Amino acid sequence: MEPSEEHLAVLKNYFGHKEFRPLQWNIIRSIINDRRDNCVVMATGSGKSLCFQYPPVFCNGLGVVVSPLISLMEDQVLALNMCNIPATLLGTAQISKNIYARINDNEFRIVYVSPEWLTGEFGSEFFRKLKKKVKITLVAIDEAHCVSQWGMDFRFSYRKLRVVREIVGGDVPILAVTATATEPVQKDIISSLGLKNPLITRTSCDRPNLYLSASIKGSDPFIDIRDFLYKEKLNCSSNSSCIIYCPTKKKANKISDLLNSGGIKCSLYHADLSLSVRKRVHKSFASDEIQVIVATIAFGMGIDKPDVRHIIHYGAPLDIESYYQEIGRAGRDGLPAVCHVFYKNADFSKKQFFFSNLQGKYREHKEKMALLIEEYLVSTDCRRKMLVSHFDDEAKLEKQERCCDNCSKEKLRSNLYELQYDLTEDALLLLNAVETLGGNYGLQMAVFLLRGSSSKRFPVKYQSSKLFGTGNNKSDEYWKLLGNLLIRVDLLEEIHKTSCGWNKNNFPYKTLAVSENGKAYLINERHRKKVKLKPTLEMIPFIKKFIPSYRTKGEWLYSSADEPSSSLVDDKSLRQPLLEDLVYKEIEKFRCRMATSLDCIPYMVLSSRTMQLLAQKRPCTIEEMSKVEGITKKNVETFGKELLECITKCQESYKPDSSKVQDVQKNLKRFVPKTKNILSYKNDSDDRMSSTLVDPSSQSADDMSIGSTRPNELPEEGTILEEETLKESQSRSSSPSTVVSFKSAAESFQSASKESVKSPEGNYLSDDDDFFSLVSEDMLSQKNTIQPSQGVQNKVSIPTKRKRISYEEETPVQPKCPTNDPRTLNTRPTNPLMGKSEKELIVQINKEKKNILKKKIKL
Repeated sequence: MEPSEEHLAVLKNYFGHKEFRPLQWNIIRSIINDRRDNCVVMATGSGKSLCFQYPPVFCNGLGVVVSPLISLMEDQVLALNMCNIPATLLGTAQISKNIYARINDNEFRIVYVSPEWLTGEFGSEFFRKLKKKVKITLVAIDEAHCVSQWGMDFRFSYRKLRVVREIVGGDVPILAVTATATEPVQKDIISSLGLKNPLITRTSCDRPNLYLSASIKGSDPFIDIRDFLYKEKLNCSSNSSCIIYCPTKKKANKISDLLNSGGIKCSLYHADLSLSVRKRVHKSFASDEIQVIVATIAFGMGIDKPDVRHIIHYGAPLDIESYYQEIGRAGRDGLPAVCHVFYKNADFSKKQFFFSNLQGKYREHKEKMALLIEEYLVSTDCRRKMLVSHFDDEAKLEKQERCCDNCSKEKLRSNLYELQYDLTEDALLLLNAVETLGGNYGLQMAVFLLRGSSSKRFPVKYQSSKLFGTGNNKSDEYWKLLGNLLIRVDLLEEIHKTSCGWNKNNFPYKTLAVSENGKAYLINERHRKKVKLKPTLEMIPFIKKFIPSYRTKGEWLYSSADEPSSSLVDDKSLRQPLLEDLVYKEIEKFRCRMATSLDCIPYMVLSSRTMQLLAQKRPCTIEEMSKVEGITKKNVETFGKELLECITKCQESYKPDSSKVQDVQKNLKRFVPKTKNILSYKNDSDDRMSSTLVDPSSQSADDMSIGSTRPNELPEEGTILEEETLKESQSRSSSPSTVVSFKSAAESFQSASKESVKSPEGNYLSDDDDFFSLVSEDMLSQKNTIQPSQGVQNKVSIPTKRKRISYEEETPVQPKCPTNDPRTLNTRPTNPLMGKSEKELIVQINKEKKNILKKKIKL
């Protein structure tokens, strides 16, 4: 049965949608027509709320919604009232004296209650009496995973909600909804609530609009967060909201102080603050008065702001399910958002203290969930796949351009890291060291043994062991990382113990032992297989340092400066301001004025998605405006004419101006050659040549280092790309971004190879202006040792701490220099960069990059 015109009219008038999303109508129809119980597991942003808000509005009845947090209920009640849907909440936050009389008179369509209030004596008695006077359309239990002790954020008051069936009777359907529930948790929800023959709806937990990433903490939290926000803000609107989660209140206070003292305005939110302060901070954040919140986990569940663009965890999340719930605050409007975790290895060991008071299978379950988040963070595999597969083993993810940082890096450095590396020798050393210690000590003691430590903590009796000092050629950190890796592959295992005796206080600790699989591996010497493992992100620098063969000769060096910005919002800073952008900004200002006038939160006036559609379609009449997705009947009645006038004025005052863009393009020419700019990479193991264009108009400012490319613009192998002039591109398109044309690489390569100079490393420098090959890493480190021939572009390689930057500049044809006199390269008057030290070159390039940033900011 499809929805009728009456159903769709109610949907448009009250909720602003033209049609139901997939599966929404099946759930709503089963409630309205079949009066059937439902258990719904849908990803955040899939439209769960509509499933319990629509039926009472259509049936003119009462919907009772159980929600865990008062702040969440207050926001949702205000949003419903803005849509002309009468709603209220009951509980300790309710101060109105006549509210109960108004509910009895059926003045409200939706009533929010807390689980404690509903299962209490007064609340249960009130609804028993109410059922005789008012038609209760349904009872909805939001965040239903709190019912199950196997789900994250278990609350005992939710467990008591089984009495709801007794209170409202068997003819009132119960709807349990959640975004985070595995199949065992889903079964526990159905059983605990006593749902009768429920319709089970389960969709994928994947949220494709979220970009997932993680990195290791630096020495300074302020620098970590500042650099991340600075990088993201270049490609996001100025009012993008960000939540920074911290594991403790102490850490939240510290980071908040650091950010504010460093010029990043933010507010603090945690349980030690007074209720009035928390309410003020919550309102300021929801109203876009502040963009950054530093908070403990308690804040996350209580916010319903749809346009949060960044979620930062400074410290590893507690477990995989908590992490999924916390990043659920980002991108609830379906638009792109970024979720990043800063962590270090020590974060994982600290979690054991949270589980010390747990017992039995529940403790095992929580430890397993904690191990999964550890694997998620240290893995170099697809993060999205790991996250979604926890909730659905059979989930099939569609390939998408922007998925996670690991997938982005894989595109850029497909040959940089081997899938697995032979760690047999080191693994055997560590396994034998743990076996020698008899499982009585932790990982640190095994590292002391291998490193030959003279620490007072290390028992003297083990200094005579054959293993003492056998691993001193590698660092403590490397052995610890390897130990954690062997734990994850079940060659080592942690044993949890509790200290006992006088003045021990039953303090929990853990020791390290060889697992059953590890013992079998040590015994079976004859048929022993190699331990081939994929190194974690933290191990890669150590493997490169200690094992030179890990990196192939001639491969491209990679650093974080090469990474594409993880923002999914297009960078338009180098393009002429479009009419659509200007209209959007004017609508955004109008929204803020209306929110102040109506005393509500801006997103309740118009959502970000609705503003985008209005800016794209730019309606000219009230009728056209009312058809835009997200515009309700109440919107049209309240501010329809004013909004239409705002859009019309903006269109009339729009005057295109390309002077600013041309000014920026002029500055960009200082970085790139005027003609074709081609970079080629050649690996000694492969005679094929591939080329990629460095297109300055497609790069963000933080990627504006010579030689960096964006992963979504890599051309096919064997293709040479040419950069046309700005004048030609403007004649073809209204957008002044650079137009790129393709031609076959064969002709250019053949003409270039006739007079090319082959270096001792097997890489090429060509005399032809149409072709320029990038030399290998080994050659880059030997500055000015390759002798260019007539007409070749000068190349200065600048080694830095993290990467090598290649700066190229065209020069006129010069006579050949003496073959073995590199000093002449440093004294050429035609190249202003020659003769300068590496430090001076780096300073000059950074100065140029800052100038471009200033130009971009002005636009």
